Amino acid sequence: MSIITSDVETIPASAATGPVRGPLAAVGDLVRGLHQRRLLVVVVFLTIFSFDIARPTDIDFWWHLTTGAMIARDRMVPHVDPYSYTALGRAWVDHEWLWELIAYWVMQLGGYRLAVLISSSIVALTYALVYRLLRQLGVNELVSAAIVMVAAFLAVPSIGVRPRELTLLFLAYYVSRLFLYREGRIRHLWGLPVAMALWVNLHGAFVYGLGVLAIFVVGEIGQWLVERKPVRRHLVIVGLSTVAATVLNPDGPKFLPYPFNYLAQHDNPSFSTVTEFQSPDFHQPLYLVFAASLILFMVLYRSRSRLDVVDSLLLAGFAGGALISERQVADYAIVAAPLLALRLRDSYGWARERRAVRCTGRAVAFNWLVLLGLLALAVVYASA
Repeated sequence: MSIITSDVETIPASAATGPVRGPLAAVGDLVRGLHQRRLLVVVVFLTIFSFDIARPTDIDFWWHLTTGAMIARDRMVPHVDPYSYTALGRAWVDHEWLWELIAYWVMQLGGYRLAVLISSSIVALTYALVYRLLRQLGVNELVSAAIVMVAAFLAVPSIGVRPRELTLLFLAYYVSRLFLYREGRIRHLWGLPVAMALWVNLHGAFVYGLGVLAIFVVGEIGQWLVERKPVRRHLVIVGLSTVAATVLNPDGPKFLPYPFNYLAQHDNPSFSTVTEFQSPDFHQPLYLVFAASLILFMVLYRSRSRLDVVDSLLLAGFAGGALISERQVADYAIVAAPLLALRLRDSYGWARERRAVRCTGRAVAFNWLVLLGLLALAVVYASA
């Protein structure tokens, strides 16, 4: 009996969400029906959007900008160190070259304010993907908004006008597509290798995408070993295509081991001098929230008689990375969001879908006044 088969899962009737509505229709629904729950979600995302605006400029930004200008001028990606006095001409892998070039173009077009607005939009889009995933998994808007808000809060030290934000965006995309595929909500994952072709040129943490995908493949193999369920051919082909997409960069196949080699350097000064590479300081309130999430998972996992291999590997891998390095807490939060949502949905009725809200015209008008007032305060604060 073959262990690999075509994608045999079908989308269940209960998972259908009706015809796909365009953005204009969604905006129209918001205008006519801004009830309290929707107002809360809008405020959450306005708050997330503001996180980047309130952040100071990343100290590496101007170095990235200079490199982007050099790439635009020479029309080639540098492969040797052009900056250091003691390492001038030594081999250098510029794993963020595409972001640096785009940042240079953005600065030429609209200056630093435009760069901040684009960066804030990337952050908001990242957590919009996470929020949409939680809603598609059957978690109500209040619980989804709360989980997304905590995940974004944990990412505050990692955001700013920097290429790392795109790793968070691509990781959210990978997690979203793979969970929906496992749940039978989508049939194809061809966007993953396409996204990898971009990710590998934007930031060296593209290996997180490979790791998440590998864990889902391991889960498929585990189901075959234990339950004799056939491994879906589509997932295997997409996995191989995604690995192949990593060679689409200026350094070709030899770039794939670069992130692993970087982490394996025992004398890497980043690990001893850069704050975000250090373990979280649990005396800080932000990392107490991270600790609380770990305790919550311990309680929820204990209440389940059977552990899912994929969920366990995802949680153990990303939680372990976050305990080693502060900069990985944001990645952990994105991966942990659907895991937490699924457990709350399965264990508690209050986390599932709620009745539709019937909102009168006066209530909608009042909610719009509240929202516009908050926007006015935000503009005044940003201008101060």
